[in-house]
Amino acid sequence: MTPTTNSTDRKIRDIKITNQFIQDWEAARHDPQVKIYVDRLINVVTRYGELPNSLNPHKAFKSLPYIIGYVSVNKVGWRMTFLIEDGVMIFDRLLRHDEMDIYLREMGKI
Repeated sequence: MTPTTNSTDRKIRDIKITNQFIQDWEAARHDPQVKIYVDRLINVVTRYGELPNSLNPHKAFKSLPYIIGYVSVNKVGWRMTFLIEDGVMIFDRLLRHDEMDIYLREMGKI
């Protein structure tokens, strides 16, 4: 698979959700709006093959092909990381904004 670093110029033909993303999503379910947003995002991506502008997708790291997007629900900021490889959007992580910062620092990605 060839990583795509610019998410806005590629059509998404399929999605893949990692086990880690599923675990993150299940942990976030205490806020039902997160589930609604993620479900809608998946629907939009699979239907139109594009990322919604509201996600504000942009390259997250200088040296890695991850893309980060913002999810805001109930005045709580969430972030998700994903990859787009050969037209497949791979959902990687879903964490609260502060948790994502810690995760990225621990992984040495920022």
